[in-house]
Amino acid sequence: MIKDLHDKQALDFQARVADDFRSGFVTLVGRPNAGKSTLLNAVMGKKIAITSDTPQTTRHRFRAVLTNDDFQLVLVDTPGIHKPHDVLGEELNRSAGKAIEAVDAICFLLDASKPFGTGDEWILEAIKDSPAPKVLVISKTDLVERETVEEQIRMATEKYDFVAVVDLSAKDGIGINTFIGTVSAFLPPGPLWFPPDLTTDQAVEVIIAEFIREKVLTTTFEEVPHAVGVQVEELEY
Repeated sequence: MIKDLHDKQALDFQARVADDFRSGFVTLVGRPNAGKSTLLNAVMGKKIAITSDTPQTTRHRFRAVLTNDDFQLVLVDTPGIHKPHDVLGEELNRSAGKAIEAVDAICFLLDASKPFGTGDEWILEAIKDSPAPKVLVISKTDLVERETVEEQIRMATEKYDFVAVVDLSAKDGIGINTFIGTVSAFLPPGPLWFPPDLTTDQAVEVIIAEFIREKVLTTTFEEVPHAVGVQVEELEY
């Protein structure tokens, strides 16, 4: 019944959209803790992805769906890409690698509070063969002076030819509308990929499990956060 309602809403919305309606997929990549999930939450205007200071918090590809009268933007949050040192790291990199295949744009997030380094160069090397346009996103600008932001932009653009540059603070909501406008410009004409009222493709069981894991990440220390996994076996309404 719920699926039928979603299908009807999608059909009704599709009937109203303009001929120039655009839709597509944009992947967020960057080092662990670059601010990808925080940016995703800021774009959506609510918390749908977990965040923490623990590296490798995001373990699976996570799609957020932003729909308005002009476009449907599907943002793909990925595990932080890094040179792997264990099996988990290798698996997370594989997951992130799949997320850059057949997308309409790739956003490379660079943490303004951390110097541009070999880890960033490693990621740029990993995405260079993708035909998708690459957008440089300087994140966490609330943590540094403007001069530092400009230096980060200079360092990154000297290494790579980005089609656009956006600096923002997802925490403070600064630059979010600019980000949305920039990346949505790369969306091609297309249909609704998801119902217009859908905000994520994750099942409710997965979302609940992730929020439980977030609490574990913020209340435990040392090796425990890295080893924990949560699975919801049954829900009662």
